[in-house]
Amino acid sequence: MSQLEQRKKIKIFIDAGITSAKEISAKTGIPLRTIFCIKSILREGKSITYKSKYADAPSTSTVYQATRACGFNFKQPVMGPLITPLIAKNRVEWCKDHVNYCWENVFFTDECSIWLNRGSVSMWTKAKENPILKVQQHTPKLHVWGGISSMGTTILKIFTSNFVSKLFIDTLNECLNQNS
Repeated sequence: MSQLEQRKKIKIFIDAGITSAKEISAKTGIPLRTIFCIKSILREGKSITYKSKYADAPSTSTVYQATRACGFNFKQPVMGPLITPLIAKNRVEWCKDHVNYCWENVFFTDECSIWLNRGSVSMWTKAKENPILKVQQHTPKLHVWGGISSMGTTILKIFTSNFVSKLFIDTLNECLNQNS
């Protein structure tokens, strides 16, 4: 049933004094949301026969519902780092080699990036699929750096430039000197 036919059917019920959206939906099979929208249009005195240049195209909600009925979900993919199988294998090997290492004299540092524009993406996928979207790693962002050891913590350093080796060395010198 087209949108125009739905609108006309709803108007017939309302003109006959049946204004309950649930009752109209039960008798026509038209979704409650559509009935509420049409009732709102009629309350405002607008024409229900309005035609846009896209009148023959299905509505966004119709496309959404039909696509979901075919077993697809519209969701954001899980973001994953651009890591190769070789890098992953090397990381696991390193961890296995250092499982019993004495970490008492080691200083751990880490950097975290806060993206100003994450570039969110949503896509249609089959309900049980969880695709991993490869993302660009150098979008506009702020960086936060800090460190811990058995002797305590560093200050939290915030910066916007890329964390190149010179900046890393300067940050280490500044933070380690404050920590001693």
